[in-house]
Amino acid sequence: MTKQTLQAEANGRNGKIKFDINIDNNEIKDIKVTKSSETPAIFNQVFDKLKNSKLSNFLCK
Repeated sequence: MTKQTLQAEANGRNGKIKFDINIDNNEIKDIKVTKSSETPAIFNQVFDKLKNSKLSNFLCK
């Protein structure tokens, strides 16, 4: 059983977006935004859809 948190970064419209990706047994368990300069209402709506999509079912290789 391996638990780890990876840090990732992506380019947003208004700057960098930083994430913590929690992994347990090579499976993504949670993705949290740690920094974002995006418009909160729009970004949160899009991110929630992405987080709840198939992305959360991918296995880490």
